[in-house]
Amino acid sequence: MKASAGRRDAGAAVSVAITSSVRQRMLNKQSDAAAKFEARFTMNALLREAPDLHEALEDQRGMFHESLVTGTDSDIVVHGEAMCRGWAAAITAMEKSGITDDAIHIGEFGEVVVAIGRQQKAPEWVREKYGDEVRWLTPRAVAAMYFQIREVDAVKKLWPDAEIVEVRNKELAK
Repeated sequence: MKASAGRRDAGAAVSVAITSSVRQRMLNKQSDAAAKFEARFTMNALLREAPDLHEALEDQRGMFHESLVTGTDSDIVVHGEAMCRGWAAAITAMEKSGITDDAIHIGEFGEVVVAIGRQQKAPEWVREKYGDEVRWLTPRAVAAMYFQIREVDAVKKLWPDAEIVEVRNKELAK
């Protein structure tokens, strides 16, 4: 009797490990596919350029998330693979639309090139296109720097549309 209970427990443990590994594999695969899209484009741009595809992708994302919670391994794989195909279709649609990569904002000032995007690290294509000297920032980093520049903040409060066109450093009197 103890042996069969031990086998049942071992079988249940294996079943849990397989289930979590299927779930984790599909989460990772879907996340990688999404990251390829999100490194270049936004969902808002997809909505503008391919509204039907945007709606289908959002619907599929809902089905994938539901399968993660209530579905079988087979459901998770079916919906996860569909998400991967959806992300690939979204990239193709955006490339065909001719829209430039809109997930990254590029600013040049003098010899400095700054790229701003949501990811913690610059996508490889940003470094390939702008070189290793490109400065990668997240929106949070930009907000933190802006917070430190009190003079700019004071000017922007008075004149919200003011543009920074030149920065001069005052030499300190010796």
